[in-house]
Amino acid sequence: MNSDGKRTGWWQRLSGALQTLATPRNTVLITAAFLIFCALTLPALNTEMMAVSDGLGTPDRRLFYDREQLFALAEVFGAEGRRAYIASRLRIDVALPIGYMLVLSSWMGCLRGRVTRPGQWLNLLPVAAMTADLVEGLAVSMVMAAYPVRDGLWSMAAMVATPMKWGFVLLSLGAVVLLAWRRFGRRADASVEPG
Repeated sequence: MNSDGKRTGWWQRLSGALQTLATPRNTVLITAAFLIFCALTLPALNTEMMAVSDGLGTPDRRLFYDREQLFALAEVFGAEGRRAYIASRLRIDVALPIGYMLVLSSWMGCLRGRVTRPGQWLNLLPVAAMTADLVEGLAVSMVMAAYPVRDGLWSMAAMVATPMKWGFVLLSLGAVVLLAWRRFGRRADASVEPG
């Protein structure tokens, strides 16, 4: 229940929890921890994945791909590469989406302050990106695990989740930029007096 005595949905409670977390101090700490994590893990992982994919990279770094491209990539990876891919997803494809969700949601909350409708649930955009990313990681891992069997359900889920992830990430980044402009750009414009 909220302060008006109305029942709240899980998305409202989640948005409220993320907003509570979004203090300036927490936002800086979360961002620093995420950047350190990325700096310590991503270069080695990228090198490993480029090696097992003959330089093609991983499907989750692409904006679009079809099922045949995904199966072709599974073939190029080979059995050892597919095992390495699945192991890497267990290491990174859980931590990275949670990390960027916390960073983006914190920045949104910190920049927007207390907002009522319609912007009060804006900080759920990164949650949608994280969810799509987790679905994508699971789906691609299932395709890799099942290969050479060509599973239609998991390949379709990966094909749909990947552009959804990137779309929600871009919307989230755009929202952070717009909120920063609203917060700081207007102040700068107001401080400049016409000549």
